[in-house]
Amino acid sequence: MPGNQSILRVRWRWVGLSWLVLAFAYTPAVVLTSPSDGARSASDLLHAFLFLVGSYTPWALATPMLFGLSERWIIGAGRSAYHLIWVALFGLPAIPLLTGAGWGLGHGVLNMFGLAGQGQLDLRSSQRALVATALFAIPLYLAVMGVGQLLAHTALKSERESLLARLNEEALRSRLHQHFIFNALNAIGELGYHDAPKADRALGHVANLLRALLESAPAVALRDEIGACAEFIELHQVLSGNITFVAEIEPGAWDASVPSMVLQPLLENAIQHGADTDGAVEINIGANLQDGDLVISVVNSVNRRSSGGLGIGLDHLRKRLVLAHGAGASLTTQCEKNRFIASIRLPLMEHYQP
Repeated sequence: MPGNQSILRVRWRWVGLSWLVLAFAYTPAVVLTSPSDGARSASDLLHAFLFLVGSYTPWALATPMLFGLSERWIIGAGRSAYHLIWVALFGLPAIPLLTGAGWGLGHGVLNMFGLAGQGQLDLRSSQRALVATALFAIPLYLAVMGVGQLLAHTALKSERESLLARLNEEALRSRLHQHFIFNALNAIGELGYHDAPKADRALGHVANLLRALLESAPAVALRDEIGACAEFIELHQVLSGNITFVAEIEPGAWDASVPSMVLQPLLENAIQHGADTDGAVEINIGANLQDGDLVISVVNSVNRRSSGGLGIGLDHLRKRLVLAHGAGASLTTQCEKNRFIASIRLPLMEHYQP
């Protein structure tokens, strides 16, 4: 059964409009099949339309409830026979009740518009017609429940896809985090034999990053992501030496929403493939707004031994971007002379703190 975030939020205006269109569509058929001594007139059409509007009003009011029951008794998603029985049992009293209420309300509408003479309500003489109308209402009930079933299945499918995407995204984040932690702890372990104070400082940076990893939501503001980048760079400055880090962020981009730790694999790639023989590497992060999108670029120097790198971290990052933003997100890379450029494009959305 779909959860609390189901898409089955029925809007009354669409329910009312749908039943009004149905009444309008059936009006000619009612006029043509009604007994008449002379030629059909506009008043006959008005009489039939008003009666149908009244008779469909109880069905319109009951539609959200019927959709809710369809969401509860989903057929084709486990216990189908049980749910089908409940749909049938509920229809036994619902169909005659809604039909009778509609019959009375239809004549009430005619009365209100002074057309009672064309459709005088007489329960005795109308008993057969009422029973026939109830029988004809069975397909109507099945149609409403069928639409509800379709919406319920759509909601269920959407929820499952959302859950699967969230699980995949968490798995990718976990792989990136494990890769970072493994490399950092190995480097700190080696550093501890030569420079214990540096190793202690590096452990402090790792602790801050781990805290950020554990506390961060799937999406954060770009300013928080840049802060995590600075911590990441400081850690590698302790571990590997001379790293020049510059961030040039357009003022309107600071509060943009981005996937958490989205820049970490790009920075790790830059440090791994951009360091010269003496360990020096230049990294520049830029962010600006282009045509309603947020574009983040990471530019790093490239040493002669490497073309910039296209490791597993970048492949995982591409998958994360697609899972988070679909086709609206992309990661492109290019190498120009002695520079490697990675660019992320995301739909611009402001990050709201919970």
